[in-house]
Amino acid sequence: MYSFYRKPLFATSLFLIFYCTFLFAQVPDTLWTRKYGGIYEDAGRSMQQTDDGGYIIAGFSDSYSSGGDDVYLIKTDSLGDTLWTKTYSYSWNDEAWSVQQTTDGGYIIGGVTGWFSPTHGDVYLIKTDGNGETIWTRVYGGIQSDVAREVQQTFDGGYIVIGYTLSFGAGNSDVWLLKTDSLGDTLWTKTYGAALFDYGFSGQQTADSGYIIAGCYNNETFCVEYKKVNLGDVGGDVYLIKTDKLGNMVWSKTFDTGKWEKGYSVKQTKDNGYIVAGYSYLSSFGRRVYVIRTDESGDTLWTREYGTGYNNSGQSIQQTLDGGYIITGTLDYDFCFIKIDSLGDVRWSTTYGGVPMLDIGYSVVQTSDGGYAAAGETFTPDSGYGSDVWLVCLGPELGIKENDNINLSCAKIQVYPNPFCEKTLIECQIISKEFETRIYDTSGRLVRFFADSDNHQIIWDGRDNYGHRVPEGIYFVIVETPEFTETKKAILLK
Repeated sequence: MYSFYRKPLFATSLFLIFYCTFLFAQVPDTLWTRKYGGIYEDAGRSMQQTDDGGYIIAGFSDSYSSGGDDVYLIKTDSLGDTLWTKTYSYSWNDEAWSVQQTTDGGYIIGGVTGWFSPTHGDVYLIKTDGNGETIWTRVYGGIQSDVAREVQQTFDGGYIVIGYTLSFGAGNSDVWLLKTDSLGDTLWTKTYGAALFDYGFSGQQTADSGYIIAGCYNNETFCVEYKKVNLGDVGGDVYLIKTDKLGNMVWSKTFDTGKWEKGYSVKQTKDNGYIVAGYSYLSSFGRRVYVIRTDESGDTLWTREYGTGYNNSGQSIQQTLDGGYIITGTLDYDFCFIKIDSLGDVRWSTTYGGVPMLDIGYSVVQTSDGGYAAAGETFTPDSGYGSDVWLVCLGPELGIKENDNINLSCAKIQVYPNPFCEKTLIECQIISKEFETRIYDTSGRLVRFFADSDNHQIIWDGRDNYGHRVPEGIYFVIVETPEFTETKKAILLK
């Protein structure tokens, strides 16, 4: 099969979208915060901005459950006001760790069902329509604990599930990669790991149709993190695995600071490298947010640690439009945002919390207006020190503008009509004959790739590399030549 993946045309380019110059490192304004839940324990574990500008949040609810915990799905408008909520139950104690909007406008949810203890549970997958009504559910696993930590729709319309299994594999627990078709039927599974306890916590399909997975390698004791971050658990090394499209391992890397480490979030970067966030832990000094930047082979470009209090952890990371990264997690027990530049230097950070309990962000995105949103959980006295789902939205960064010193007189990029329904024309008035055009969605996933061509007019029909119609929403058209990189926004309407 022809691969649409290609190594970047100009490897020396920093690929800094918009050529932005930071004039100030001022914390963005907090636009609003919202809490959701009842009198017991409720938490948000995964969040995405949806095509209509609102948000979808998945986690668990004890307040609104039919017994134990139920999977909790919340749909909001662009201001965080609730449009609807749903709960889902298959067995006793059901929890979601991941949600994604699918190309049909519905949602795919991944987590665990039957979570009676760290040694019992099965992977739980739920497909819904756009109103949260169940289309199908699937359960996968064996006689011990099997957990989905991430689920994503793949280029072929099926799904990839990333997590860990105690039922299968070579060790006590292993990283588990499960591929399904569009109906959730299993196509293949793979396990990765050694003799001790290995976990997969995050992953995604990469531009070459393979997969990248981050987690923990050779954990020294059996510790599955049940509901809360366990402050006393023992870790191993950050584990990074790259596979081909059939799940066969291409390479794996471990990262060791001489402490205990875990990788909770991984994303492919615009240059086809990877960014990983998690924590490093040394008992006498507590945890630090731990970030690793690698090239496309998994070799380290730089690492950074952040945080000065006892409990700090990076739970989610995403590359931002200016080439930097946004992180959420916890800083000294408070829900946090950390903005770093392309080299890992902190531009700003801000925290939310206050009561002497753990507030934590589990999922972060850059929003369509250039701001940031994160979801997680907060413990509040109003709910008797139970927890609520917490959604925090920040505005765009202040003090950032285009660098007027960049000479773009040799190029003019136009996208019209814009917004568009069926087709749009991408016109590149470029002197150079060497150029590439890529289209990304707001989560940073490559949607369409056009190789260099003498034809400087490209018609995009709203389809991805595999001919599937993409959902309505905002997309970024990026044109790169040896002399410059420029980005234009394209808005697809249905």
